[in-house]
Amino acid sequence: MGSKAAVFVRRTGASGAGHVGWAFEYSDGTFNVGAVENTQGYPLDSPKDMAFWAVKTSQIVAPMKILNYDEFKVITIQHPNPDYAWQMVQSVGNHWYSFAKYNCMDSTYDVLRAFGVKDLPPPNLNWVPNAWFDKIVGDHYKVHLVNIPFSATKMETLAIPLSKYTSPP
Repeated sequence: MGSKAAVFVRRTGASGAGHVGWAFEYSDGTFNVGAVENTQGYPLDSPKDMAFWAVKTSQIVAPMKILNYDEFKVITIQHPNPDYAWQMVQSVGNHWYSFAKYNCMDSTYDVLRAFGVKDLPPPNLNWVPNAWFDKIVGDHYKVHLVNIPFSATKMETLAIPLSKYTSPP
């Protein structure tokens, strides 16, 4: 059967180039969902200012729907490593954002590769997030078509700041 990983895209992000984020499944059926948003749009930004976020939730799509992501692809992994992926999430949260060297694609790629996704296109060969997302092989869904319980539609009920925990929540 396997565990699930997902890549999300906001098509209008970065002035139409796109923006991506990740999700991966824990053994209890919950998901770590997150992204580096770079809401200020700076080409270089510190970890405290780059709008990094990660949440643990049973509603894989809810945080992304709240943040206006458009689509996602689900990939089944036979030998997942959520502990290593969690370590990578922590690393991403402490890494400087760089438009050219460590952006939303790089962080999503690193987290999902750590989880066990093998065949992701390398970000260094795919500079545009929308095009990178389009090359990913997985079951493709539209975020707006996924029903989400009303109780899971407020980000503050989902958000767990990285500083609040040091091990998988």
